[in-house]
Amino acid sequence: MTAVSRVTQIMSQPELQSPQLSVRILGIVLVVLITAGFTEGVCRFLILYRTHVKLPMAVQEYQIRDSRQPFLWRLKPGYGCTLAEAIRAKRQSGRQMGAAYLEDRAAKLGVKPEDVLFRIDSDGYKGPELDKSHSRLRILTLGDSCTFGTFSDSYSYPRSLERALNQQGLKVEVVNGGVEGYSPQQVLMRMEEFKGLHPEITTIYIGWNAFFSPESVPRFARSYTPYTWRALKYVYGLLAPEKAARQLYYRPKHADRHDPLISRLSNYVPPFFPLIERIVTEMQSSGNHVVILTLPGLYRLDEAPSPLALKVGQLPEFTGNPYVLAKLSDSYNKSLRALAAQQGVGLIDLDRWSSAVLEPRDVYFADSVHLYEEGQQKLGEYLALQLAPLVTQIRDSVGHQEGRPVPRPHLPTRGEKRSQFVNTGQNDAGYSH
Repeated sequence: MTAVSRVTQIMSQPELQSPQLSVRILGIVLVVLITAGFTEGVCRFLILYRTHVKLPMAVQEYQIRDSRQPFLWRLKPGYGCTLAEAIRAKRQSGRQMGAAYLEDRAAKLGVKPEDVLFRIDSDGYKGPELDKSHSRLRILTLGDSCTFGTFSDSYSYPRSLERALNQQGLKVEVVNGGVEGYSPQQVLMRMEEFKGLHPEITTIYIGWNAFFSPESVPRFARSYTPYTWRALKYVYGLLAPEKAARQLYYRPKHADRHDPLISRLSNYVPPFFPLIERIVTEMQSSGNHVVILTLPGLYRLDEAPSPLALKVGQLPEFTGNPYVLAKLSDSYNKSLRALAAQQGVGLIDLDRWSSAVLEPRDVYFADSVHLYEEGQQKLGEYLALQLAPLVTQIRDSVGHQEGRPVPRPHLPTRGEKRSQFVNTGQNDAGYSH
């Protein structure tokens, strides 16, 4: 029985036949329906156009909202913290899970309370101050929390990459462009700033946050959720971030390889993929070498998740099946490989590398997408191995001498191939360029 027919039935009762009473009840029903419709419309507008509306936003203590763009946040310039300060800040903001993670990892890695975990430089990038003279080849690592790093900055893959290349005698500066919570949309919002850093190489390692967004749910897997409910969940996440995170992490999971949804995702291209293409095109236009990184994850299609993996992993809201997330990332990685080939840019296949190196997976992955510090360090060292030939090639081609500013390379005109840098094929270590 519909709500309207139910109201009609109630109003037809003899005791409600008074004209005045009937009008009052009808008026109340209309007010309720109009209010509900208006509320749903406002919530729909705010959700769909939140990138253009300055909504409340939960940020970490080392982040600030961008005053010029509504749905953008960045790192707080000059911020630095010790382990003790970081734990205290997590607890004061109600992020008990984050505090517990820091305490656990500090005990395992031997980090002391007074040790500095990380610093944000004066330009708002995690790590040391930028080399204003640009006397070393610059590598910019674009990404989200997987790039930002989960603990002490010395373990993050950008710092590990820089350290490993320097140890090979290749003096480079790696700028960590990762920010927690970023999706491709936020990267594009800062594109002119990133291009202004004039990197010789840019790596792109992003996509997980977009997968967990409601907008990325495949159409055939969607069920209608009122925008009012979505808005209430958004507010709930702001007011009780710890409870919201626990609900996401500790939802029941069922590993089912025969889930019909998996086969339907075979040709799935996420709706945010055009933004990835734009990032690649924009960074290419500034004359640097773009290298795409595929996404490694805790769950794989060819491997049954362990009990620990089922416990620590998180999944998008529309599924409780880890194989579905594995299929999503597998389809996305296939699209990234195709994009690299089409655009003539580099590709380092972290997905395939991780399947051979990061085993057992629940030892290296803290959750579905983030690596423990040991895994981040291995990833950085692997990237150094793969990028070393390209770094050498660029250094020799521009005639760079150590200690002097890096000459800017020739920018090709439209249609002109960068034959001195781009060829085809894949070496045995997994880097195609």
